[in-house]
Amino acid sequence: FTPESAPEPSTELDSRILAELQGRALRPGRRPRMAPVLGVLFGAVLAALSWRVLHRQTPAAPAVTASNPAAPIPRGVSPEDQPPPAILAVGAGPVVLDGTPLSEAERQRVVVLYDLNFLMHVDALAELDPFFETDVVALQAAGPSSPATISPPAAPPESSEALSDRFLAWRRLSRTERNRIEALDHEFRLRPPDQSQILLRRWEQVSGLTPEARTGLRRLAARISALDPRDRDRVKTEMRTIAAAAKGDRARLLRMASFGRTLTGQEAAAAEGILLGR
Repeated sequence: FTPESAPEPSTELDSRILAELQGRALRPGRRPRMAPVLGVLFGAVLAALSWRVLHRQTPAAPAVTASNPAAPIPRGVSPEDQPPPAILAVGAGPVVLDGTPLSEAERQRVVVLYDLNFLMHVDALAELDPFFETDVVALQAAGPSSPATISPPAAPPESSEALSDRFLAWRRLSRTERNRIEALDHEFRLRPPDQSQILLRRWEQVSGLTPEARTGLRRLAARISALDPRDRDRVKTEMRTIAAAAKGDRARLLRMASFGRTLTGQEAAAAEGILLGR
């Protein structure tokens, strides 16, 4: 037999095969043999499930990195049961969070300085004459004063806690800020004694203000410094009138005054603090 000698298939071949299959399916007493097939399928599914149960693995442990060198989790132990990883040492030296520790010589220099916050506000306090008219009147009544020699330093803080706060604040300052503080201290000591005492009294009155109000002190002083003499006299009159009123009315009168309406929130908080503290 060769492929070339094979006859062409009959055109009725497909229809004859289909008819034969249909006849077998409808032949009486013949049932489709599906039970063996279903049994094979059920056995295959059962085998697959058994294999997955027997070969189930624990979850993989997280990758170990150089920054988190943890031991791999043993099989069968959940990650929650593992102890926390050990904390690695960063360095052997002491950790300093607030600058370099002060030497004994530096500590002695810091102790004899005036209050650091006071020195940062000296220039602002000197510009607040419209709010402290009694001080101005007292200076005018005393007449011109001779320039002061080096005045004695203000008493250093008495409690150890206050001294620690001062040392800590000094350590947080940069070299430029420390030099500026020392220059301000030197300039203040060159002021006439009566002026120095007035500024110290003003600081005693405003040092308890909120941080927002103390920030506004410098801005309030800059605004007053920019006034011409005529406007400065007007502000003095307004502040004198407000200071003579009852304390409960002073904040309202300040907001109604022409000068008070020009103030920002921090400047108004500083002005109210001064007026209410008198």
